[in-house]
Amino acid sequence: MRAVRAEWTKLWTAPATAWLPLAAVFATAGLSALVGAAATPGSTACADGCDPARLALSGVYLGQLALVALAVVAAAGEYRHGLAATTLLAVPRRLVAFTAKAVAVTAAAVPAAALAVAASLAATRPPLPPGQVVRAGAGTAGYLVLVALLALGVAATLRRTSAALGAVLALLYLAPVATRFVTDERWRHWVERATPAPDGPAALAVWTAVALAAGAATVTLRDP
Repeated sequence: MRAVRAEWTKLWTAPATAWLPLAAVFATAGLSALVGAAATPGSTACADGCDPARLALSGVYLGQLALVALAVVAAAGEYRHGLAATTLLAVPRRLVAFTAKAVAVTAAAVPAAALAVAASLAATRPPLPPGQVVRAGAGTAGYLVLVALLALGVAATLRRTSAALGAVLALLYLAPVATRFVTDERWRHWVERATPAPDGPAALAVWTAVALAAGAATVTLRDP
């Protein structure tokens, strides 16, 4: 718990990370409201039919950037400034130090994700049964938290802010686009299932677990 408090203090006293959870809330809710206002029934955006839940929570594609940046700076920023060794002097058990950082990032991401989803749903008011709205909102909030932990694991593994940001954003944005170039329908189906997406959290959970395991191994075994 002392290690968690230390990581929490570092997270909220660093100017680069203190404002990012709020940025995630405003970006998610703002884009969702804009898309919801533009995609009214009969509009061009709804020419082929609309998924109300997807439209109501479409701001997640922008808001997740802030949480990715939060986790990457929290994990890789120490290596850029030469503070990783200092952290391990304070917390010699490396796995404890990494776990504390993951807990601190999760504690920041959970309320940000919940507020972002709640604000998006309040702004768009999707015409869906309450149970379906709750399920969509809970799944999207969980997606945002998993994205933050994925970025944390990648950043702890690569130890470079730019490289970690590039790798995570490529996985979140470029990989779904690349699946469209797979011509074989069977292969495309499997590739799409393996790509992290808000409406398919299983693949993201696997990616996150692998990234966290790689990050923990890197922190434990490599010279800081």
